[in-house]
Amino acid sequence: MRECMRAKFVNIVAAAGKELEASNDSAGAAALYEQALTVDDLENIIREGLLRVLRREKVGKRRTRKKAGSVSVQ
Repeated sequence: MRECMRAKFVNIVAAAGKELEASNDSAGAAALYEQALTVDDLENIIREGLLRVLRREKVGKRRTRKKAGSVSVQ
């Protein structure tokens, strides 16, 4: 029974996290994954979701800095 409830929890979190990611709500997805890890810190699906969001944010920040650095002043 406990494993069944755990599996349902993980599946719900994973699905909700992916929806948030798909709607470009990285902050919401990261918050969801972080909160879920406080409940179940051993679940790889949740950890992988959080890492995916954090990587995407890091890449986005890097691209923004590159664009800002390539703007020419006239």
